[in-house]
Amino acid sequence: MIPNLRLKDLREDRFWNQQTIAGLLNINRRTYAEYELQNNMLPIKYLPKLSNIYNVSIDYICGITNKPKPSTISSFNIDNILTNLKILRKENNLTQKMLASSLSYSQNTISEYETGKRTIPLDYLIKASLFFHISLDEIFAEIKIKDTQNIMYP
Repeated sequence: MIPNLRLKDLREDRFWNQQTIAGLLNINRRTYAEYELQNNMLPIKYLPKLSNIYNVSIDYICGITNKPKPSTISSFNIDNILTNLKILRKENNLTQKMLASSLSYSQNTISEYETGKRTIPLDYLIKASLFFHISLDEIFAEIKIKDTQNIMYP
């Protein structure tokens, strides 16, 4: 599942061309065009940068909300995402197996996402966001938890 991203609309609303955005992301224009056309899935590492370029939330870019509130994420940090996903699972008293079953993934895949052994795709983050009723911006955010000792194990 490739999410319905607002990349083209956001770009065109500012009268920018694909080369401009590709340059800001430091990627080839054709690569960016494939993301915009939704022929390839946008890597999650570009979402904070796009969020800042357009000054809208990641949720707005991904079509989760129709309210274009300002960006709250300053940079991409995979460790924040991995930790926040583990925290969400633990806070909801879910094992990796239970979460995997709920989101139609294998337990091994969830484990590999949580440990950083496998790149987390955008569609998984969107499913997790909707499942946990939390914004993508919160998943990308700095870790705001008092005790992270119990999140290191599946």
